Amino acid sequence: DIELGLGPCAIKLFPAKISTFDDIRAWVEEEEANEGRTCDLLIIDYLDKCTAKFAGQKSKYEIDGIVYESFRVFVQTRGIWGHTASQSVRRAGKDKGRRVELDDGADSQEKVRVTDHAITLTPDATREMILYSIEKNRYGVLGTVGPLPHDFAHGRMIEF
Repeated sequence: DIELGLGPCAIKLFPAKISTFDDIRAWVEEEEANEGRTCDLLIIDYLDKCTAKFAGQKSKYEIDGIVYESFRVFVQTRGIWGHTASQSVRRAGKDKGRRVELDDGADSQEKVRVTDHAITLTPDATREMILYSIEKNRYGVLGTVGPLPHDFAHGRMIEF
């Protein structure tokens, strides 16, 4: 059973645009205290939807920089993995079939600057196959995998 192999998992909804990384950090520490063990992997769906304490008159770019750097420092100092996702932004309709690259990231390049790994996913025209492209890797290995069959209804790769 996959649940037995993965270990404990905690999930919490944080409202977009009003939650800070400090809110997430406090929740992680609370969960660790309740579980009696440390977090091994922190996954935040769309970290760029977070804000920063005392955001005031800061631009979205500055806020993203604070949020992403807070996330990077948190996972790095604890020696754990941190994952997040971001939507890509297409420059024009004619580029629709082009492979997604790092500069297609939504909102800000801050997430690309602080990340250890960046993997882009480019579906084909039929939306049955996805090309996985390792665009950034702290170990230096870059390249593509696939395209591989994908089950979009369940958000998973299909085994061959």
